[in-house]
Amino acid sequence: MLAHGLLFVDLDEVLFTPQEYEQYRRQVLECALAGHSGKEPLDDREMHAYLAWLALHSEAREASEVSLSQLSPLLSDLSSQLAEQIDRRRFKLCASQHPGSGEEVIRVIERQYPDNDWLLWTQEHVSLRLGVYYAQEEESDS
Repeated sequence: MLAHGLLFVDLDEVLFTPQEYEQYRRQVLECALAGHSGKEPLDDREMHAYLAWLALHSEAREASEVSLSQLSPLLSDLSSQLAEQIDRRRFKLCASQHPGSGEEVIRVIERQYPDNDWLLWTQEHVSLRLGVYYAQEEESDS
């Protein structure tokens, strides 16, 4: 939120700093993941964004990487699509398990900065990641 210039978040006429609001939302999401329904509505995008954040900041992220050949046919097709379109010298693809849900995912790791990685498990995720990739490539060419 700070990156977008927000200084405060108004939640039911109570002002939160971005850090306080993000902490609050994490608590709401963690309750939802634990199976406790709260009064705060959650949408799938927020849940997936939180799980992706969790994947980047959890110890499960350090788990060993698995060969792409062990992916389901759907994810195998998606990983092939990625492999054809990205610079494999710059990015490494592997199979992994999502730390929040345990489902299989494609993990894209930037070789030069291994802390930069993304978990993808749908066509939409792959399309969004490729869009970001192409935008970065255009920027670097300029």
